[in-house]
Amino acid sequence: MLCRALRKFVAEATKGVQMPDEKGVMRPLTVIDGYLDRSGRDPSPFVLIRPKSVSAEEEMTTGKVELIVVCRNEGKDHLGDITRPMSGYEDCLTIVHRIRRALMTLPNRVLDRRYVLSLPVSWTVHDADRFPYWQVDMTTSWEWHSPVITETLGEEVFG
Repeated sequence: MLCRALRKFVAEATKGVQMPDEKGVMRPLTVIDGYLDRSGRDPSPFVLIRPKSVSAEEEMTTGKVELIVVCRNEGKDHLGDITRPMSGYEDCLTIVHRIRRALMTLPNRVLDRRYVLSLPVSWTVHDADRFPYWQVDMTTSWEWHSPVITETLGEEVFG
């Protein structure tokens, strides 16, 4: 449920963002659940929303979710001339900044009236050279109340 709420939130926060695809055509950012499909098509630019870990205790649950931002940028201008060959990471950072800014404006840092964002929010630029693809991994941490199981006339009721 957290990842579903975060996907919806990220889609709204990045609405209107467009980056070049493999043909240089500007296309909107896609928000993807978990993992890429195996179709072989290039979905860039995209953000993968992927659960990383969860730790549940009696009253509170904590979880980490990765937002993996991938852009394709060969450093070409609109005429196809190479002008900034190693600038693709800036496209990813632009998206990360937009998401981070939106997260910081959540009222009381609460998403979907349930999930509380824990600071810090961190990101890392991928070191691997996958030119013309660029990747930045953003990690978010969240807390929410664990479900409480009570017994009522022999039936389990989740509160």
